Amino acid sequence: MTPSGDPPRPSGPPAVSVIVVNYNAGELLDRCLDSLRSRWAEPTAEVILVDNASTDGSAERASRQHPDVTLIPTGRNLGFAGGVLQGVARASGTILVLLNPDAEIYPDTLEKLSSGLAGDSRLAVAGCKIYEPDRCTLQHAGAVLHPSLITSHLGRGEPDQGQYDQPAEVDYVTGAALAVRREVWDELGGLDPGYRPGYYEETELCLRARRRGYLVKVLPAARAVHHESASSGKLSARFFYHYHRNRLRFLIRNFSPAHWLFRFAPAEFRWLTRSMSAEQRFPVLKAYLVNLARFPLTLLGR
Repeated sequence: MTPSGDPPRPSGPPAVSVIVVNYNAGELLDRCLDSLRSRWAEPTAEVILVDNASTDGSAERASRQHPDVTLIPTGRNLGFAGGVLQGVARASGTILVLLNPDAEIYPDTLEKLSSGLAGDSRLAVAGCKIYEPDRCTLQHAGAVLHPSLITSHLGRGEPDQGQYDQPAEVDYVTGAALAVRREVWDELGGLDPGYRPGYYEETELCLRARRRGYLVKVLPAARAVHHESASSGKLSARFFYHYHRNRLRFLIRNFSPAHWLFRFAPAEFRWLTRSMSAEQRFPVLKAYLVNLARFPLTLLGR
């Protein structure tokens, strides 16, 4: 054991690079990094903390308490994808693990993710079984992309009774805690920073991986806890605006005009007229207007 009580860190290049993008996560960042204290168990790992100009002192405190973590201060808020790109540029691992600052992993999660990827050459992106803070209620056992491109999490709100204990192929996995092969990341070009501050960047990564013949799976033996939307405000007007703006951007970037007309439009009409809540009306309208104004630039980025 090291003087700090951690297991000794094996020598050699890291197999896993964990990238945490922080923006005013407060004490939740401390809990996130504390959950990574077992990271020196096999496989070896490095932890890279990218700070998007936080003002709550969380990055400075993390630097003092975790001197083995590589801190990258960006000087401005680059959003989740932009921060991840900064971290990946410094990463040495063959497996990249993206972890939200308001998430905590279980002691064997890195090993379960890396061994799962190593055991199947077709598997490109692997996600975790994620719990609410009570560690009993499921928040995510994989995610579904509906015809309107509204997303939902499998198992959300259900008590965990083993119903999602088998690895399963899914449409995508949440970026709160996921692992991706570095070679696939490089092949796909990583996350697109245009999805700032967040939402749909990991959905696009998984969609493009599946279109190239790779698998995207949840590995339920890899577990995490997520204190959801600590920095964005769960179900706030701001959340709804960014979610729907990026949903429409995702549509324009990844689907054909025929898909827009014959698949998306009917599903969107049904959602708008039957399911959209009153508090989403203005954010959705604003999202449509912004995407209309940016339509030519978004097309150029396809």
